[in-house]
Amino acid sequence: NCVLRVLGVPTEVDSAKRGAHRFWEVTCGDETAKVVLSLTEAQKEGLDMDRVVIVRNGHIRMINNFMRLCVDKWGKVDLDPAGATIDEVGETNMSLA
Repeated sequence: NCVLRVLGVPTEVDSAKRGAHRFWEVTCGDETAKVVLSLTEAQKEGLDMDRVVIVRNGHIRMINNFMRLCVDKWGKVDLDPAGATIDEVGETNMSLA
C-alpha cells in the first residue's frame, strides 16, 4: 500500500497498441519521492490536485524504461484515507530517474 499526494490532474495517454484500453497518468508523491501513477478511466474519477490517496495492490511496470505505478483490475485507489496527510513531497521523480 502507498499513501500518496496527487500533484497534478490525470491526463489521457495515447497507447501504441491499437484497440488497447484507455488509461490516464498523473504524478503523485510522498515524503521520499514522486512517481507517475497509471490509472483506468474509472479510477481517475475524484483525483484532484493535492488530494491524498491510498493505492492498494499497485505494482511497478517498466514502460519505455520508465517506472509507472500501475493500478489494474486487482488494485484500488482509496479516495478517502482516514487521517492520512502528506506535508512535503520528495524532489526525486522515480519515473524519470
